[in-house]
Amino acid sequence: MRIRVQRIGWTDIFNGVWLPIKFFIALLKQVVSGKRPVLKGSIEQVYVHAYSPEQLQRGSRFDFEVFVKAAVVNVSDCPATIRSFGLTVRDADGTHESEYLGGADKWLMESGSPIQDGFGQVIGSKYEQMSDLAADTAKAPLTLGVQREGWLRFKIVNANPRTVERGMFRLTAVDSFGTKHEVASRSQPPLGSGVSLKYLHE
Repeated sequence: MRIRVQRIGWTDIFNGVWLPIKFFIALLKQVVSGKRPVLKGSIEQVYVHAYSPEQLQRGSRFDFEVFVKAAVVNVSDCPATIRSFGLTVRDADGTHESEYLGGADKWLMESGSPIQDGFGQVIGSKYEQMSDLAADTAKAPLTLGVQREGWLRFKIVNANPRTVERGMFRLTAVDSFGTKHEVASRSQPPLGSGVSLKYLHE
């Protein structure tokens, strides 16, 4: 009885091991690509905060802050936090990129409820601390269907605030996977007029 012995080279061994690994990697990529978060939302309100009332009255171009009240929701079953937010405004003067400042929770917004004395006379205004959407979504992951709402603070450079108010606002977010999402876009969103802001530590 003759026994046939077949030599197996390193190439055969490598191919035998590598092919299943390649298949697993390809399969894993498909699974991972289908498990990315999908972020959507809305722009609820915008408040333009100039550094002085005179700047707004002149209607010229200058640097100013914009507070955006927004809502964001994850419509996928892949939980994620948000690394950063971005804001772009397109108006009659062109497209304005903004700088994210953060710290919205260090500001107070007039609530619209006056403070009255014992005789019913208005002696002041009530202020409420603004919630920081960026700080909230950076810590607690967004899960499927759960909506978060809060304020975001940006700085726009060398623009006319009156023109910006009538522009198209585009809000983006980068999630914890590094994916950029267009969360919301809205033309001429509701303005927070008739209210004032105070810095929390004033």
